[in-house]
Amino acid sequence: MVRGDKLTVDGQSNGKLGWLRFHQEEIMAKKSRLTKVATSIGAAVGRADRTAHKMAKAGALAKKELDALAKDVAALKKRLERATGHLRHALK
Repeated sequence: MVRGDKLTVDGQSNGKLGWLRFHQEEIMAKKSRLTKVATSIGAAVGRADRTAHKMAKAGALAKKELDALAKDVAALKKRLERATGHLRHALK
Protein backbone atom coordinates (compact mmCIF):
# COMPACT_ATOMS: atom_id res chain seq x y z
CA MET A 1 0.00 0.00 0.00
CA VAL A 2 2.00 3.00 1.24
CA ARG A 3 5.67 2.17 1.10
CA GLY A 4 6.85 5.32 2.85
CA ASP A 5 5.02 4.21 6.00
CA LYS A 6 6.47 0.67 5.89
CA LEU A 7 3.26 -0.94 4.62
CA THR A 8 3.75 -3.67 2.09
CA VAL A 9 1.93 -4.17 -1.19
CA ASP A 10 -0.67 -6.55 0.30
CA GLY A 11 -1.48 -4.12 3.13
CA GLN A 12 0.28 -6.05 5.88
CA SER A 13 2.79 -4.30 8.07
CA ASN A 14 5.06 -5.20 10.91
CA GLY A 15 2.11 -4.88 13.34
CA LYS A 16 2.81 -1.31 14.36
CA LEU A 17 1.06 0.54 11.54
CA GLY A 18 -1.97 -1.67 10.81
CA TRP A 19 -4.39 1.09 11.81
CA LEU A 20 -2.78 3.55 9.42
CA ARG A 21 -4.17 1.82 6.35
CA PHE A 22 -7.77 2.27 7.48
CA HIS A 23 -7.16 5.80 8.60
CA GLN A 24 -5.66 6.74 5.24
CA GLU A 25 -8.54 5.09 3.37
CA GLU A 26 -11.00 7.25 5.32
CA ILE A 27 -9.05 10.37 4.50
CA MET A 28 -8.75 9.38 0.87
CA ALA A 29 -12.47 8.63 0.67
CA LYS A 30 -13.31 12.05 2.06
CA LYS A 31 -10.79 13.68 -0.21
CA SER A 32 -12.21 11.80 -3.17
CA ARG A 33 -15.75 12.89 -2.30
CA LEU A 34 -14.58 16.47 -1.93
CA THR A 35 -12.80 16.21 -5.24
CA LYS A 36 -15.94 14.86 -6.92
CA VAL A 37 -18.05 17.63 -5.46
CA ALA A 38 -15.50 20.25 -6.45
CA THR A 39 -15.40 18.81 -9.95
CA SER A 40 -19.17 18.91 -10.29
CA ILE A 41 -19.28 22.48 -8.94
CA GLY A 42 -16.54 23.51 -11.35
CA ALA A 43 -18.37 21.89 -14.23
CA ALA A 44 -21.60 23.68 -13.32
CA VAL A 45 -19.79 27.01 -13.08
CA GLY A 46 -18.14 26.33 -16.44
CA ARG A 47 -21.49 25.57 -18.07
CA ALA A 48 -23.03 28.71 -16.59
CA ASP A 49 -20.07 30.79 -17.77
CA ARG A 50 -20.30 29.35 -21.27
CA THR A 51 -24.05 30.03 -21.37
CA ALA A 52 -23.48 33.59 -20.18
CA HIS A 53 -20.90 34.13 -22.92
CA LYS A 54 -23.33 32.76 -25.51
CA MET A 55 -26.08 35.03 -24.24
CA ALA A 56 -23.78 38.06 -24.29
CA LYS A 57 -22.72 37.24 -27.83
CA ALA A 58 -26.34 36.73 -28.89
CA GLY A 59 -27.30 40.01 -27.20
CA ALA A 60 -24.61 41.90 -29.07
CA LEU A 61 -25.74 40.34 -32.35
CA ALA A 62 -29.38 41.17 -31.60
CA LYS A 63 -28.40 44.78 -30.86
CA LYS A 64 -26.60 45.05 -34.20
CA GLU A 65 -29.61 43.57 -36.01
CA LEU A 66 -31.95 45.95 -34.17
CA ASP A 67 -29.80 48.93 -35.16
CA ALA A 68 -29.85 47.75 -38.78
CA LEU A 69 -33.65 47.37 -38.66
CA ALA A 70 -33.99 50.84 -37.15
CA LYS A 71 -31.92 52.25 -40.02
CA ASP A 72 -34.10 50.43 -42.56
CA VAL A 73 -37.28 51.72 -40.89
CA ALA A 74 -35.91 55.28 -40.93
CA ALA A 75 -35.05 54.94 -44.62
CA LEU A 76 -38.53 53.58 -45.41
CA LYS A 77 -40.14 56.43 -43.45
CA LYS A 78 -38.14 58.98 -45.41
CA ARG A 79 -39.09 57.28 -48.67
CA LEU A 80 -42.76 57.23 -47.67
CA GLU A 81 -42.69 60.94 -46.85
CA ARG A 82 -41.12 61.69 -50.23
CA ALA A 83 -43.71 59.56 -52.05
CA THR A 84 -46.51 61.25 -50.13
CA GLY A 85 -45.13 64.64 -51.17
CA HIS A 86 -44.99 63.55 -54.81
CA LEU A 87 -48.59 62.32 -54.66
CA ARG A 88 -49.83 65.54 -53.07
CA HIS A 89 -48.06 67.55 -55.73
CA ALA A 90 -49.49 65.32 -58.49
CA LEU A 91 -53.06 65.68 -57.18
CA LYS A 92 -52.99 69.50 -57.20
